[in-house]
Amino acid sequence: FGLNTISVSATDLAGNTSAAQRKVTYDNIKPTLAVTSPSADIATNQTPMTIIGTVSDLTDVLVTVATGTYVYTPVVSGGLFGQDIAFLEDRLYPIIVTAMDLSGNQTSVTRNIIFDATPPVIIGTPLDITIEATSNAGMAVTYTLPTAVDAVDGPVAVSCAPASGSVFPLGRTSVTCSASDKTGNTT
Repeated sequence: FGLNTISVSATDLAGNTSAAQRKVTYDNIKPTLAVTSPSADIATNQTPMTIIGTVSDLTDVLVTVATGTYVYTPVVSGGLFGQDIAFLEDRLYPIIVTAMDLSGNQTSVTRNIIFDATPPVIIGTPLDITIEATSNAGMAVTYTLPTAVDAVDGPVAVSCAPASGSVFPLGRTSVTCSASDKTGNTT
């Protein structure tokens, strides 16, 4: 990297001379780029999401944020940038942030964002059960737990309350089962 002066002169057959100088900056140093939020690949159910980072270089820098579908040019102020990204469907979004200086040197950072706003589906909820209690204290009731599948996470755990094997009091008792995926969507 450096500032160079190029001098050019020309002389014709009669001895007349003309000269010119140009200053040329040689730049082969890539911009420094950091994406601070998100700081790693993540799964989220939040939209829009803000991509935040910092950039520095010895010359002006153009920062772009590409989602595979859209390309954004965030405003860079004092080396800081932020760009809101709206997710339209549940899927993986590779977010590529690129900083390019005036000489064409560039640096890129990629964050893989899994957007998942759809809750899991519970399969095989138990049918109503009628059991004859053997005492006034109630009866232990065992039932088959349902399963749950999430479109992004695959099979997810199901929890039910009261749990299978618990002592149910006399009368009608409702069992509530729930399943949550990694981004917190719950059924």
